[in-house]
Amino acid sequence: MKKFTFSVCLVVLGITASAQQSFSLTQGVTSLVYALPATELVVDVEIEKTVEKPGAFYQYSQRYLATSNVVTEESVNYKLRSVQLHTQAVADTARRFAVSPMLLKGLVVNEKGILVGVNAEKPRPVVVRQRETVRRQEQLSPRPEGLLPLNQEYMMAGSTAKMAEGAAYQIYALRESRINLLSGELDRMPADGDALKQMLQGIDRQERELTELFTGSVRTEIVRHRVTLMPDTAELEKVIFRLSTKRGVVDNDDLGGDPYFIVLEPETIPVSPQFDPKAKPVVPVLYSVLPATTTIEISDGVHTLLKQKADIPQFGVLIPYDASLLKSKTFSLELDPATGRLLKLQH
Repeated sequence: MKKFTFSVCLVVLGITASAQQSFSLTQGVTSLVYALPATELVVDVEIEKTVEKPGAFYQYSQRYLATSNVVTEESVNYKLRSVQLHTQAVADTARRFAVSPMLLKGLVVNEKGILVGVNAEKPRPVVVRQRETVRRQEQLSPRPEGLLPLNQEYMMAGSTAKMAEGAAYQIYALRESRINLLSGELDRMPADGDALKQMLQGIDRQERELTELFTGSVRTEIVRHRVTLMPDTAELEKVIFRLSTKRGVVDNDDLGGDPYFIVLEPETIPVSPQFDPKAKPVVPVLYSVLPATTTIEISDGVHTLLKQKADIPQFGVLIPYDASLLKSKTFSLELDPATGRLLKLQH
């Protein structure tokens, strides 16, 4: 991985130093407060969980169903299906400023306190719909644990072999009923296609329940895990989550899970020093950001699972605006609340 080198000239650092000091307010003094945005990374991990349970009659599967492909012991297995990444803007507490209303009028911020502009239209709040956290697949109607779908004769047999024989008999009876329904050989056929469909679905469900007494059950569900990350420095490799094949997502310091890494590589923003010692010093009262386009890569250490780019303002450069620029009555400024980038300036 390439190391991130971010070169900013000392002149720019000197200009913006006052803005990077600790934020403080003076009690009893009216101030306008705004913050610049920071980008938070949201990683959505989709994991497939598979639960296998042996059937009560798995020892008799070869004798009655002529199959040896059965589940013989209970197990749980997790595997990664996909990784998705999106970003969201939050207020950057390290870039929060307070200015006097006498210097800056018409300040506009959004519901998060992030600067939108000056003499600009306030944006409408964005309604974000919450994603479904868990989606289950291959669900059957729940049956009480230990209760077998057998008739009275076989349930009272008192012998496991006899109950297995009864279950196999019912399976073959259901298969014969399906054949008769599909061939139309029953004396009383369903009244319409919908009734036929419901009967076939009922037969399929009963046969599956009985067959699983021999072959065992395999249930799959999709579990989503969300990781949020606020990048403040570019790191070579950072563990964002660990996945155990037996326990699912575990703590980042749990070595029983396989690590998955995120790598951030911001672009280098060139800044040309143009310092005139005789020039009047700039008195900034307002800031925007030139965000750094950052390459984000998620991998398991060997294979790349995701690679995309995003504009991250906390890796960018502060752009100061002098107080004299804001004295114009026609002055207006619009910023992108997601990145802090200048969108429009009227002077």
